[in-house]
Amino acid sequence: MSSPGSSPPAPGSSTQVSPLSPLKRGPSGTALLADNDVEKASKRLREVLGRDEEKREEEDDGGDTEKEDEEGESGKGKGKGKVEDEAKDGGEALSTKLESQVTCGICQALADMYLSIPSNAQEGRSKEERDALDEVYKGGPIPVGRADGGDDEEEVDFEFEGEEDDEFGDGYDDEDDEVAFLPQEYHRPCTRCDPDSGYDFLCPVPIPDPDLPENEATRIPENHFPRGHIECAQCRSLSPKVNDPEEQLRFGETCTVCHAFACSHVFRAGVQDCRALLRLKKLRDTEIPDNPLATLFPALFSGQRHEQTVLQNFLQARNWSPTDLFNKMFLGENVEAELPTWLSRADGSQVVELDDVVCGKCAVGIFEHALEKGWKDMMKQDWAKDFIAANIVNRQACWYGQTCRTSFHNPAHASRLSHFGPNTRDNAPPPPPAPAAGGHRILPSAIPITLDEPFRDINHTQIFLATGTFGNDRVPGKLIAQPRVPIGNLPKTYSLSAPVGEQEQWNWHNQLVMNGEALMVTDEMKWVPIVGEAGGEALEGEKPVEGGMENGVMRYHSRAWLRGTRVPGKAGEEIAGAMVSFGGKAWLVEEHEVLCWK
Repeated sequence: MSSPGSSPPAPGSSTQVSPLSPLKRGPSGTALLADNDVEKASKRLREVLGRDEEKREEEDDGGDTEKEDEEGESGKGKGKGKVEDEAKDGGEALSTKLESQVTCGICQALADMYLSIPSNAQEGRSKEERDALDEVYKGGPIPVGRADGGDDEEEVDFEFEGEEDDEFGDGYDDEDDEVAFLPQEYHRPCTRCDPDSGYDFLCPVPIPDPDLPENEATRIPENHFPRGHIECAQCRSLSPKVNDPEEQLRFGETCTVCHAFACSHVFRAGVQDCRALLRLKKLRDTEIPDNPLATLFPALFSGQRHEQTVLQNFLQARNWSPTDLFNKMFLGENVEAELPTWLSRADGSQVVELDDVVCGKCAVGIFEHALEKGWKDMMKQDWAKDFIAANIVNRQACWYGQTCRTSFHNPAHASRLSHFGPNTRDNAPPPPPAPAAGGHRILPSAIPITLDEPFRDINHTQIFLATGTFGNDRVPGKLIAQPRVPIGNLPKTYSLSAPVGEQEQWNWHNQLVMNGEALMVTDEMKWVPIVGEAGGEALEGEKPVEGGMENGVMRYHSRAWLRGTRVPGKAGEEIAGAMVSFGGKAWLVEEHEVLCWK
């Protein structure tokens, strides 16, 4: 990095910024280093590094520093100047590495934030201050407070995989560990549950008041959705649930796709209602947030940053917002839009009409799916190609498509070839014939890098059906894979979560999940909608895919909508619905679907 006040470096110098970097660039592609925030922050960083280095030298010298003071002013000044020069060289080298050698867009953004920290926040602290902070902020495990009111300072026994008490090799002690959970909360009656409320509608299945002693046996835990009620995805309040769609509009509105419900309550004057906060609108009236595409669609094109940048530059060249592009793609002769696999509707349909009411999250997912399938062809249309360089439009396709790993660390490769669509190089052979009952199971490391995902978590990560070992039981749950495309030598990390008891239990390991495997859903399977317990008459004539055995009872793979997200879980006899793991708890959802053989 050039020193303050110097002229900008010439093109092709060592400070040339990667096309993947979010740093500001000039017409020639070089970083705009003069008179901007990064340059000022870098200058402050060098000054702070110089002061910190000087303080460290003085502390390390100890008694030698006093001796130098006695030798005279000239000797001390000479030593100080040498330290400042070395610190300045070190600070400049660090800033140059942060700005020029970091090609990952996310890491570069973090470097930018670090360099922009005000100088007073980086002032070196004295040794006494650091010692005092070390006494307060100690390293090691974080103490966990006890829910039973016990001593918070009581020593907590943390055990990890491979310790002597880990009988089953699943990472936790099955006999002696005492897990302290938060106190159980219970649902309270909604406004229509009280017959004395004065409303013209009374809930047919009222929620018992948990504070009354006579209701101790019938009170409903917070993680069990009460029958005859629906939870607002925005404020978490409960409203009556009725079968008549017109009657349901009295209490709120529901997304056609994900079933997220927004109540009609208005808590304070002048505050938007939950319907507006959830952005429930007809699909044709959708307004996409005007955010950078990398923030709005972090999984777009499987995270291929260069392809996202091409699309972002197109919007800037046309002075379009994401909503303008959405309207161009959907409005006109279209009457319906295709849904991604992770947003399929309860009736199995993969389309939604433009007049259907959808929430903002689903609208963004539909928009992302349309870009995934059509942006490569859209670039060649008249309304787009005039705003995109010809060498970008006519690029040769990379064999590996969106699953390419080289593009993440090789900017030249990322810009020379297009990275749309599936992998055409490594065509995986079809899976072998599935067993009769449990389906085709594979280790997590054998999961192919796929663009289609059966489920998607709230943070845009891919989720697959899975079964894991917890104690002596085999419990159906979900397998979370990160990142979508492995970057460099960093392998994918898999974590398996399943509802065990009333809690969400985890089982994770790099590359291989301990005692767990993924289930590959094939065309020979189907999802069967069920209300309540998955057994007996509910599954009459169906053959569920076996998921595992828990306490000697067969468990099946299920899925249910929970707060706008479709979550895999377990179902079976003695369970009044689907149990899904979400947010640290096991949730009971009455309306769900069970995976069965066709």
